[in-house]
Amino acid sequence: MRGFVRGGFAALLLAGTAWPALAQTDRERLQLMEKTVQDLLRRDEDREKKVQALEAEVARLRGRRLPAAPRKTDEHKHDHGHEHRPAAPGQPPAPGRHHVHKPGEKPHEPHEDEIVWSTPVGDGVLKLRRIGLDIDGAFGWTTTNQANVERLFAGGHDPRRNGFTLRSVELSFSGSYDPYFDAFVNIVYQLTPSGESKIELEEAWFQSKKLWNIASLKAGLFLTPFGLINPVHSHEWDFQTQPVILSRLFGEDGHRGVGFQAKLDLPTPWKSHVIVGLQNAEGETQASFLASSEFYEERPIGGYAFRSGETNGLAKLVYFVRFANVFALGNGSSLQVGASGLFGPNATGSRGRTVIWGADATLIVPAGNAGRVRVIAEFLQRHFRVDERQFDDGAGGVAVLPRQMLIDFGFHAAVLWDITERWTVGTRYEFASSRGERVNTFTSNGADPFRGNRHRVSPLVVWRFARLARVSVQYNYDHAMFLMPPADRRSQHSAFVNLHWNFGLGANGHAGHEH
Repeated sequence: MRGFVRGGFAALLLAGTAWPALAQTDRERLQLMEKTVQDLLRRDEDREKKVQALEAEVARLRGRRLPAAPRKTDEHKHDHGHEHRPAAPGQPPAPGRHHVHKPGEKPHEPHEDEIVWSTPVGDGVLKLRRIGLDIDGAFGWTTTNQANVERLFAGGHDPRRNGFTLRSVELSFSGSYDPYFDAFVNIVYQLTPSGESKIELEEAWFQSKKLWNIASLKAGLFLTPFGLINPVHSHEWDFQTQPVILSRLFGEDGHRGVGFQAKLDLPTPWKSHVIVGLQNAEGETQASFLASSEFYEERPIGGYAFRSGETNGLAKLVYFVRFANVFALGNGSSLQVGASGLFGPNATGSRGRTVIWGADATLIVPAGNAGRVRVIAEFLQRHFRVDERQFDDGAGGVAVLPRQMLIDFGFHAAVLWDITERWTVGTRYEFASSRGERVNTFTSNGADPFRGNRHRVSPLVVWRFARLARVSVQYNYDHAMFLMPPADRRSQHSAFVNLHWNFGLGANGHAGHEH
């Protein structure tokens, strides 16, 4: 018995001394495995760089583009798991087969045989990835006159007249200098409601490839990354009309300008990034900031006159920031939430300042064999600080307009059901309002078409009858305070049929644009 006790005691003592050693061994094994994984990842990165360098060298020696690798014609998968199946020529993908990119997910890199042209230049390869032509035209009717139509539909690409509207013809060029940067140019032609031709350079920028796999830089003329709608070209919108609150805060062509931005992917378990940048504050596309005298002649904010040349240096720039996150909710569902901000001077004087902030969300839920449902919402608010000003009161004295804050706010929310790849139905509700009294032109905010209360409901049906073509029908119920009875009914109705057709050479989509 005594020997048994001694043996048990010795076993316990041995186990107690061995446990720390075993734990130490486990920690060492874990550290060794982590180091091995890091080494493997580093080797993969080095191997990828070597492959790109060899491809560039082969292209340089051959003096022509590399031959394309054979394309598989059967079902295949990209390394991110999306399924793709070929469709018959001239037909859209079969329902449920062709995926749509989730918010924040980048389009795939094009295959070599989708590139229009390439040639080696130095230690890289210059590529023209796509030449695209997008045509948008609409036909419709409204229950009010032309002057009210242009006030109700203030977006530059909106159907803005009874009868036919050529919303836009966009010519785009997308390219890259691999492995260094992407570039994009977009030129737009429009017919105004009065029948005048208008040609403008909408975007022209270059963007670096991923730096350290987490960051990218962009410079040039580009759409400001604010919210959900502003960074997207009109031919990619679900609805035909620009949201009312965006037309009020950003003008008819949206907010864009010449500038610089930096994007950083954040180290979170979900997809997350932040974008910061700055742009020039002048011009028609900077409606809430320094804008232009022509813009203020057409639609002065709060009735205030344009004052130029009273802001200098870095204070003449608009600064922007965006923070976006995409969460995978399981079973194919995803949620994107974002917040955006714009800060800069306005055209009411040296102390005039504007702050615009917004929040947005997009929920995507698969509906099994019945497609998927998308819920989209965005809220925006502008704080427009008007500088104090003096003027002749007409009686030999001086009148003073004190400094005040004008606040404009609104939102749009939509539910869209993508029944199949061909058919989408949905509806959108919009609201816009303001606080802070205006001066001069109108007697009250309600009489101002760009600050009075607005409501809009817009049911929509979309039919994609070909891979790169679609027809949409949108009805609009508008209730606006600036429509004054008895001359005008405050509630107006309209309906538009829109045809979009895309032509092009090379890969689909715009380089550097995220969906």
